[in-house]
Amino acid sequence: MTKVDLSSQLQVINLGYMGDNSNIFDLAFTYVDHSLLPIFQDYKKNRNKANQTVDKTVQGSLDSVLTAMAGLKTQLASCIQYMEVPMV
Repeated sequence: MTKVDLSSQLQVINLGYMGDNSNIFDLAFTYVDHSLLPIFQDYKKNRNKANQTVDKTVQGSLDSVLTAMAGLKTQLASCIQYMEVPMV
């Protein structure tokens, strides 16, 4: 297995202004959509480009993680659309 330096994978993202009209679901959706999913998708794409042989278990696990993140993104979008978070 090839070691990949973490610093070459780090990304800086701007989550935007989370003001008075924003809620935790907006923040989580933005983080998943603009940070977590792209990192894992790029990792998978780069492994495939390098033609690295990957254990089927590892590949299946990576696919499961990507599927779970996509599901999380969908559920967060539903929360944003249908749920009102009361002001505290």
